[in-house]
Amino acid sequence: MRKRASVESVAEAYLELLAARRVEYFFGNAGTDFAPIIEAYARREAQGQVLPRPITVPHEIPAVAMAHGYAMVTGRPQVVMVHVTVGTANALGGIINAARSRAPILMSAGRTPITEGGLPGARNRHIHWAQESFDQAATVREYVKWDYELRLGGQLETVVDRALAIARSAPAGPVYLTLPREVLSERMSEIEYFDPPRLAPASAQVADVATVEEAARILAGSRNPLAIVKSSGRDPAAVEPLVAVAEALGMPVFEQFSTHLCFPQTYPLYLGGDPAPHFAEADAIVVVEADAPWYPDLTSPRPEAPVIQIGEDPLYSRYPIRGFAVDVGLAGAPRLTLAALAAALRRAPMDERVIAERRARWEAEHRRLVEAWAAHAQAVRNDRPIDMTWLALRGRRHRRAHDRHQRVRPRHDADAARGARQLLQPVAGLRSRLGARRRAGGQARRAREDRHLLRGRRRLHLRSADGRALGGPGPQPPRALRHLQQPRVERGEARGAVPRARGLVGAHQVDATERPRSGARLRADLPGLRRLG
Repeated sequence: MRKRASVESVAEAYLELLAARRVEYFFGNAGTDFAPIIEAYARREAQGQVLPRPITVPHEIPAVAMAHGYAMVTGRPQVVMVHVTVGTANALGGIINAARSRAPILMSAGRTPITEGGLPGARNRHIHWAQESFDQAATVREYVKWDYELRLGGQLETVVDRALAIARSAPAGPVYLTLPREVLSERMSEIEYFDPPRLAPASAQVADVATVEEAARILAGSRNPLAIVKSSGRDPAAVEPLVAVAEALGMPVFEQFSTHLCFPQTYPLYLGGDPAPHFAEADAIVVVEADAPWYPDLTSPRPEAPVIQIGEDPLYSRYPIRGFAVDVGLAGAPRLTLAALAAALRRAPMDERVIAERRARWEAEHRRLVEAWAAHAQAVRNDRPIDMTWLALRGRRHRRAHDRHQRVRPRHDADAARGARQLLQPVAGLRSRLGARRRAGGQARRAREDRHLLRGRRRLHLRSADGRALGGPGPQPPRALRHLQQPRVERGEARGAVPRARGLVGAHQVDATERPRSGARLRADLPGLRRLG
């Protein structure tokens, strides 16, 4: 289905398309390249269009980190925009984190104006010569899946949809798009686009049947298999089939330096995070989405023990060197591959007596570990500062033991998305003050949400076993909520910025050549967007 929207510039068409593609947040660290984006936001907000919500972030690393965290919770890429080459350089550490964590992000940056005059958006500051590089994307190319520079407004839909589809296709990761100021300033009266988009992410894959059957045969014939996992829980749907594989074999699972919850920690076959003490007896090892399952210089499994590696890219082809054995490599989405492996194990001939004995042994080891953790937590319960073990295990006493017949059902993605929105909503209240003044009803609604968050903060305040507070100041409002106590002078300044922004929007409709100077005045008028050059 084709949709049309009235716009004034390529920048506004870009925001319209991002909103249509369910991009909820635009994390920005602004410079002179943002003028067309700011103008587009002023017009959209005056029309009541709030998505994607702009959030000004004082430094590039936390801007990338916010999009990274949102992607971890929801699986959906958000937009980060930084200032040309220098902002890209500042953001690089966050981009590396996102790349190695496989977090989908549409990472974008302005490009130093290409032209020296004659076009809206051309160079008009001394820094526009010094900040240009021969290949801006080269700074990040090793850590992004794709990079491109927008050349024309007419290719906007293709470029944005391709960027989002590549970012979300497995293995997911950041992509990089540069946006020249002349292109963003280009006049455009209407954008027409497909909804839903015609460029969708590649579908999930599963390892071929013959290789899965080979892995099942190895595991069914082993006496002491074990599994090492790190980040398969990136997809919550991969948890249940991993439990099914472990249960079919009576196999222990170790979460080594895990970045996600990959296996229920109350499950009787959960054995903590250190598999090394058990390598000497292991005769088959399953590695699931773990880039460094052991450290060869310190300890390794027996050389004759076959290693089965499961993951979207079990060879980690983006790592320059990685020499861990891959006797059987099962490439594909872990949730699908593990489900196929569990089904193959149910068909494989196995000695049920051996499996029962193995399960009983590892369940006893699980109980021993839990008791040891609890004893340590009890011993350090009065330590100051608070001991991490005590804090981590304090709530464990209230969990019921895991029933192996209970279905493992991770929280649905929709719930996770709502939780992420609730966390980011207070921050969105601090966004750049552009466009129409907030209505009283919206202010009252946000105040109610803030009070709810404050009540939750009080409930989470740490207390000792006898109910006394653990000392220190009482519960404080989250930092993002302090805009409710915004100084009167700053509130007045923000209110005064609104009519100035409207005036600038009107000026652009009269004379497009004034765009660069108007954008500069707008940034000078708005607190929080004064960083130039």
